[in-house]
Amino acid sequence: MKNVTITVDDPVLEWARIEAARRGTSVSRMVGDFLGEMQRREDAYERAYLAWRTDERTWRAGAAAQRIHGFERSPAHVGEAPQPLQRSLELPVFVDTAVLVAAEDGADAALQAPVLACLDLLWRERLGRVSSQVLAEFYDTVTRAASAPMPHGDARAAIRRYHSWTPWQIDAATLETAWALEARHQLAWGDCLALAAAQHSGCASLLSLSLPQGAQYGGVEVLHPLHCALAVP
Repeated sequence: MKNVTITVDDPVLEWARIEAARRGTSVSRMVGDFLGEMQRREDAYERAYLAWRTDERTWRAGAAAQRIHGFERSPAHVGEAPQPLQRSLELPVFVDTAVLVAAEDGADAALQAPVLACLDLLWRERLGRVSSQVLAEFYDTVTRAASAPMPHGDARAAIRRYHSWTPWQIDAATLETAWALEARHQLAWGDCLALAAAQHSGCASLLSLSLPQGAQYGGVEVLHPLHCALAVP
């Protein structure tokens, strides 16, 4: 076991001494436990990313998976192809349910490929965010696809990987924000919940297959995986 020297502000050290006494331990032990927990989280994240990246993705659903089971979403935006957007990522990106479903569905390779490229970047940069609502809807959608339901074990494994993104839990404050978005923009309730969770997760953008590309809702910009190019500074 090695000794290390750290530098902290006096108020922080005073708090650490009080907190260590409250826990019946020492400051050095508390710091060691904290670093150990950080290492375990990093290891778990890397294992989840490796499992996600090497998944064979043999599920094929196509049109059977286009309807999200859960809260209603706005109809897919139809019109001229939107102007491609290039975005340099500095803040996290919230990923909506349909995007996670598209990543698993090999029946539409033209959509799956750019979706996987976007998600891979978010994994690498640790900028991906989801909510408990999104993961619950994902499970219900893929396991209830009419013609080709995903095996329950595969769906659960996919969700466990995204747990390393620390899913946002829908709480009272999130509901208040979603209600405000619903009243102002007249969006489907599922979109309002996703946008509210994005706001509370500190996200600057939302990956969506239904909302119009480039639209801004409560400070969150909508990006479509087919029409955006994500990069890091």
